[in-house]
Amino acid sequence: MKTTRLLEAFSEINDRHIRDAWVFRKKRLWRRIFPAAACLIVIVGLIFILSRPSQEPSLSEPSLSNDLPMLQINFKVGGMGFEGYMAYHIDELVNENPWREDMALSTLPVYHGPGHWASNGRPTDIDMEAMQAWALEIAGRLGFSETDVTVTDDRPSQEDIAAITEKHASIGEEIPDGFFEPSQVIVTASGIKITVDARLEATIRFNPAISLPGEYNFTHYASYEDTLAVADYLLEHFRNLLGMEQPVINVFGGDYNIYDEQRYDIGFYEGI
Repeated sequence: MKTTRLLEAFSEINDRHIRDAWVFRKKRLWRRIFPAAACLIVIVGLIFILSRPSQEPSLSEPSLSNDLPMLQINFKVGGMGFEGYMAYHIDELVNENPWREDMALSTLPVYHGPGHWASNGRPTDIDMEAMQAWALEIAGRLGFSETDVTVTDDRPSQEDIAAITEKHASIGEEIPDGFFEPSQVIVTASGIKITVDARLEATIRFNPAISLPGEYNFTHYASYEDTLAVADYLLEHFRNLLGMEQPVINVFGGDYNIYDEQRYDIGFYEGI
């Protein structure tokens, strides 16, 4: 079986195409985010999506409140597509999440969501220091010290700013406040690139790309057994990167697409 490789196509993208796309990706952002979000899954292998390390709730008796405010989300969207699962039987849908309906719970933990976005799609209340600290911590897990890495952000160059400003002016649009402010921290070192966004989610890219051994199958529609085997391999070789004391594998999914193809994905959570 040929070795599965990821991200090879990204290296062939022309830089000019990326710059030209800068302006257009700001427009109608919500119409494109939601269809993409329906397909976005935790990527493992060459790209590790590492969520912000959770802060465990206090074990002290929580205070109860019956006057919590109603949450409101004010934005306009177009068609968002089908949000659901397709299966021939409920047993085909698998998830090792430890939460179960029959659990006797009196309270639930409440976490403050770190992500806030303005109506133009730009993140607000960005904590660049926290983003940089998280990126450096991940670099440390990969064996790099702060002296080994270079820290930058995604602030556009003066050339790009001038081109974008001219483009907006030509169509009679004003550039929103904060449009050119950075929204990501980027840490690079020998063979790696770590990107942390406003939600404190990190993406790691390896160069050259790392391949799974040939006996592993991690294509889009690998079977449950093949996906579980890959998860075991990743846990064995990248355990330190996960930063968990007792990581537990969660192979989840099992729903079908319109072509009758079944898919599973890999996640990890902290065990007890």
